Amino acid sequence: MNLSRAKTVLIIAFLILNITIAYQIWENERVGTAGFLGMSEEVSRLDAELMEANLILDAPLPRGGMQAAHLLVKPWRFHPEEIITSLAEALSGEDGQLPLQKLEGGEGEAYILGPYSLVIKKEGTVSLRRTGAAETVPQINSAEEMQQVAEGIIDSLGFRGGFTYDYTSIDGYNTLLHYRQVYRNLPLYAGYLQLSIRGEELQGLNIYRLEPLQFMEQEREVIPPPMALLRFLEVYENDGQVRGIVQFSLGYYSQEYDAEKWEIPPVWRIRLDSGEVFFVNAFTGRLES
Repeated sequence: MNLSRAKTVLIIAFLILNITIAYQIWENERVGTAGFLGMSEEVSRLDAELMEANLILDAPLPRGGMQAAHLLVKPWRFHPEEIITSLAEALSGEDGQLPLQKLEGGEGEAYILGPYSLVIKKEGTVSLRRTGAAETVPQINSAEEMQQVAEGIIDSLGFRGGFTYDYTSIDGYNTLLHYRQVYRNLPLYAGYLQLSIRGEELQGLNIYRLEPLQFMEQEREVIPPPMALLRFLEVYENDGQVRGIVQFSLGYYSQEYDAEKWEIPPVWRIRLDSGEVFFVNAFTGRLES
């Protein structure tokens, strides 16, 4: 595609974006949930800032006027021996039990488990990485086939509790399958299970799980999606590449903590087609780390 044609495509895309956002704002105001962008000049501002950031909105913005409360959670408590046993049984295959060696020093508990390295940190994160040479395996191109492979691995590990499929991305020769926790039909982005697969062979695994306790009593109206998008654009660093926003959704997120329990705020998650994921606090508009 030449430069002139690319510019034409971008202009048409942003024109459609302008019309879509204007309609969504009008719809919000019509039902009595006036949004942050109430005037045409604010619509133009969002349109202009998206174009300046080389971002195209390829996902619908949710309707405004939503309410949410903080979510009280505690970490998933487990014994490392349970994780090690489950992984060893799932990965040993027909060769029998994998050899295990505990490493001294470092952060958390570290092990060599056959061709894998395993690190279990005190805040509850579990990280598995293949360190030995990968076997030559046929590539699986179908997303459905890759998900079937991932589902089989998850079932064999026994870690499924509360996780549901989220999306797939690519990292070199490996396919990354992302799963997230769900609590009362709401995404709990703070809890995750990520698998790195090449062909049918597991290359890596990351797990972090929370135990939701309850929603706090005080509900507040979350900031409208257009406002959250504008706050995101204030801090987004553009590298000159045109990217699409492929998902814009409400859920819950926080960093991993070594604590008894803590409160998690609702967030707007913004996912780009490049694989980048950002979280905007749905109460304050601040970008979460």
